[in-house]
Amino acid sequence: MSLFSRSILARVLSVVLAANLLVAICALLYFSHSLSSNREYHALASDQMVNALEAEDILNQFKTQVQEWKNVLIRGSDSDQRNKYWRQFQQQETSIQQALGDLLPRLQNGEARDLMSRFRDAHQRMGLAYREGFEAFSRSNYDHQAGDQAVQGIDREPAQLIEEASTLIREQALTQASALNESVSRNTTLIGSLMLLSIIAGTLLCILVLSRSVVRPVRTLTAQLHSLGEGDLSDPATLRREDELGRLADAARNLHAFLSETGALMGRFAEQLSSTSESLRSNAQAVANHSDLSHQRIEQIATAMNEMSATA
Repeated sequence: MSLFSRSILARVLSVVLAANLLVAICALLYFSHSLSSNREYHALASDQMVNALEAEDILNQFKTQVQEWKNVLIRGSDSDQRNKYWRQFQQQETSIQQALGDLLPRLQNGEARDLMSRFRDAHQRMGLAYREGFEAFSRSNYDHQAGDQAVQGIDREPAQLIEEASTLIREQALTQASALNESVSRNTTLIGSLMLLSIIAGTLLCILVLSRSVVRPVRTLTAQLHSLGEGDLSDPATLRREDELGRLADAARNLHAFLSETGALMGRFAEQLSSTSESLRSNAQAVANHSDLSHQRIEQIATAMNEMSATA
């Protein structure tokens, strides 16, 4: 506080440092928020979006598996084609179960995880039912109607479950992405506004401090020094502070006191000179009077001597 009152520079620097500190705090908040948003975006891209893509891929594989069964029925009369598509059907089944085994532990949403678990169980039951249907298809001498009748409606439950699970996971990922985007936009706007307000407030406060601590006192002191320079000693410096301007005002007061004392001394000298001059004039007048009197007496003596000489 002592340094603050003793130095204009300290006051100005304090305001500048305070404004810069506010800007730095806002920048740190923005940096922290950016790191947090980056982590959330990374989690979204590496987890939620990947889960949504994998769920969508499982859905497509399931549709492909069902289509492979239809190919088995359509081309069942050809043993090579029948075995080919049945093998592909089983491969799709295995691939789906493996994908489910990888995806389920990563699902954090309980509802989505429950739907996927139910789909896995329903898909396994569907696989058993389709194998029974394939046997019925084979026993019917590859009559596609018999094969289709054996598995009719068996894929309805798993199809509904995987559709719901895939949609839920995708919507959750999109919702989180939208929320993250809104959060980034909102916080960026807020922190940017705070930084702008900090800069404006710091600038205004700096102008206020300079105006009150420097500009107005300097104007007053300049006017008083100008009057002092013009010989007007009626308006001494009135500024009293401990900073640089205060010391300048002290010097101005000392100069005013010196000039006042010098003026008073010169006034006394002038009075003494006037008194001495008057005394000299009086003495000169007295000498002149005495001279006239002496001259008159000399003339009288001379006249008397002339008269005495004439009488003699």
